[in-house]
Amino acid sequence: MPYLIRVKLDGAVAEQWELTVTRPFIVGRGQDVHGQIADSESSRHHFHIIFKDGKYWVEDKNSRNGTFVNGTRQAAAAGISTLQSVADGTDAGGSAGVEFVPEPGL
Repeated sequence: MPYLIRVKLDGAVAEQWELTVTRPFIVGRGQDVHGQIADSESSRHHFHIIFKDGKYWVEDKNSRNGTFVNGTRQAAAAGISTLQSVADGTDAGGSAGVEFVPEPGL
């Protein structure tokens, strides 16, 4: 099963969340999200990850600061299939981020 990890500044894994193909996985600072990031640059519902057409997609949820995949701001849904960085924030580095870890063979 693919998953997201949130990494601390020292490189240690802070949290890990499994993804499913049955529902969108919402990430943000809100209390009602699946992956909560306590960061003032994050919107309450910042981005979500969905499974469609045989792959996972990350899509910004109209956040103020945008969503970046591997340092590139995403204007539309972006397909993700390999180990990739997904971040929120006002620059390509993002102020809070997670890494997408794919399911082997997907």
